[in-house]
Amino acid sequence: MNRVILDHFASPHTRILATDEQLNELLSSRRRVRIQTVNLHHLQLAHASEGFRDALLTADFLTADGWPIAWLIRRLGRSVHRVSGSRLVGLLVSSEAKLPSIVRIGLLGATQEAGVRFASKLARAHRLLVYREHGLHSEWDVDAIRHAVADAHLDLLLVAVTPPAGDVVAGRLANSGIDVPIIAVGGAIDMVCGLIRRAPVWISRSGLEWFYRFVQEPRRLFRRYFLDGIGTFAFKLLPVLLGVQKTTRPMPSRSRRINMRTGMWRPRLRGAERGRRTEAQATRRDSAGRDRFAHHVSLMTSEGGRPVRRGGRRRRHGAHTSDLSRHRAQSRTSNLLPAFLVIPILSAQFVYTGAACSRPKDLVDTVVRSASLQPFAATSPWNISIGASAKFEDVVSARTAALINPRVNVFVNNEAWSHPVYSAKLTDRLQTVTTDSGEVVKFRIPRRARPAAGEDAHLHVIDPGGRYLHEAWRMRRTGPSSWRAGQVAVVDLFGDGISGGVRAYGGSAIAGLIRRSEVYNRHIPHALALALPRTELKAGPVWPASAEDDAHETYRGPVPMGTLCAIPPNIDLGALDLNQDALAVARALQDYGAYVVDSANQFVLYAEPGANIRRVNAVRDQLVIIRAQLRVVENSAPDNIAGGGARRKPLAAPLGTI
Repeated sequence: MNRVILDHFASPHTRILATDEQLNELLSSRRRVRIQTVNLHHLQLAHASEGFRDALLTADFLTADGWPIAWLIRRLGRSVHRVSGSRLVGLLVSSEAKLPSIVRIGLLGATQEAGVRFASKLARAHRLLVYREHGLHSEWDVDAIRHAVADAHLDLLLVAVTPPAGDVVAGRLANSGIDVPIIAVGGAIDMVCGLIRRAPVWISRSGLEWFYRFVQEPRRLFRRYFLDGIGTFAFKLLPVLLGVQKTTRPMPSRSRRINMRTGMWRPRLRGAERGRRTEAQATRRDSAGRDRFAHHVSLMTSEGGRPVRRGGRRRRHGAHTSDLSRHRAQSRTSNLLPAFLVIPILSAQFVYTGAACSRPKDLVDTVVRSASLQPFAATSPWNISIGASAKFEDVVSARTAALINPRVNVFVNNEAWSHPVYSAKLTDRLQTVTTDSGEVVKFRIPRRARPAAGEDAHLHVIDPGGRYLHEAWRMRRTGPSSWRAGQVAVVDLFGDGISGGVRAYGGSAIAGLIRRSEVYNRHIPHALALALPRTELKAGPVWPASAEDDAHETYRGPVPMGTLCAIPPNIDLGALDLNQDALAVARALQDYGAYVVDSANQFVLYAEPGANIRRVNAVRDQLVIIRAQLRVVENSAPDNIAGGGARRKPLAAPLGTI
């Protein structure tokens, strides 16, 4: 192991994040910092790669990602807890109030699927993935990323590229002048999103998470863990762990605070305690730390990684080896044994659960889809993509001509006349809603809930269990715990989305709604909801519509309620010169299409209130171009949804209430 790396760990000037609270305080300061996680694999890479070693040494803060590193740092006289990349990402997607200052997050790396799932998990934690870039890191333009990050106003940038490349890229980005905290998290995104199975808590606490991962991917991880990892631990770290006296320095408490000028941790002193810590005390402590480190390095840099005898007798912190010290060394060795006894138990668990060790990708099937973010069954017409057998009308046909009528304006409803969706908690007050017909419905409504602007005043609330949705039309508050509504419907988010609801076509009002997370991620995995003027609509609904609005007597066009339209597959979207936000909508219309579900005074799509208005405006600017590509699908029916045949996209994942 390189002596420079060890010197960096032991130096009192190296800033190490020891607890989650310290990490939160650092991120809350919104400093331009780069945080580097360190594990055994990183130390091996630092020994072999000069570029990675430079990235590690130039990081602003370090965290101990793994119990061997945490143990080593403690033996070198520093106080530290394990703070891993997966732990950090887990805090971001946690429903608990962790890292409250981090709201807008950017992601570099990972796969497209991992990015979508990560965005969904962040949304449930009331955070936003406002910027992400996938693909090969070797093709990234650092200057372009720097400008994109500045425009996104991020609170945190995660680099999800496996080491050593990810840490080197993070160092390059930090040196480019990106004014946002940067953390290289490796494969933590895949782990938190369920693409890689996470170890149970008891396995992580026992120090065997590495073996749990090895069982899932033995071919890829054998060399890392059994050759590089164990070799580094046995011949480089273990001599230090057995030859250094255990530190008695207490672990940092919740009252510790970071000095953002020096990066050193200090306790919160109160009353008479203030001012007692003098500069002389700090100098003596730093000097003692350097002296201890010099002794540790002499042990680590000897031939064969074994302790060197000085003057014919071995010393430990200035004391001769005694029976008591030998007993302590033996007891430290015995502490390692229980961890290895757990290996057979861990292997048995994999056999019992049927985990396919040689096929880790099978674990993707266990991931569920959030019913609150992408509702309705996988067989719902809203979630089934266009089939290869779909037949599209000619542009001169009556329905398609009315659909793309250039005399009709286009718009995306975002705030007024849209559909706000809230998730209720058990702590929210139970409210009484009385409909115009006299029906009384009681359900929990969050205090912050507000109906959409406009005459329709829609308000939709998901129950605390995450399974059912209360849809309300023309909702208005009449008292602290009472409301009045024109209509209320209870919709099963696990259902088909077309049987019951408050929208004109007779189905759910949130079906086809472009959600906020989908706007931010530029990824819409479902069909869209479309409204047309009454001059283009025709009385008499067609499947999946079962109703129409009260003004159907005024319909004068050829397009029935429920009509499916889409962009034919032979149209090259790349040739339309669309911006990224408009292109995301065009892709959704080509892959899934749009159903006519309501009437309006223009051609209207719907985005959830609170979506990024700049991106919504980008879609509005080019919606005319997108509309001109639409064609009516002639052969969509209950037994032939979206035309039938091979689907453009696979079925949606199984539903859950996460």
